Amino acid sequence: MPKHLVISTSGNPASNSRRMGRAAFAHLQKKEVDCDWIDIREMELPL
Repeated sequence: MPKHLVISTSGNPASNSRRMGRAAFAHLQKKEVDCDWIDIREMELPL
């Protein structure tokens, strides 16, 4: 099975799309799907 990547691209901690991404990531994990989470807020980006 392919690996899935869920990416949060919002810098806003209250972002609806971030919450949906987290929900999707949790669902994939619950189904034991190989997946990763990337949150740009956790990266050192020159923004």
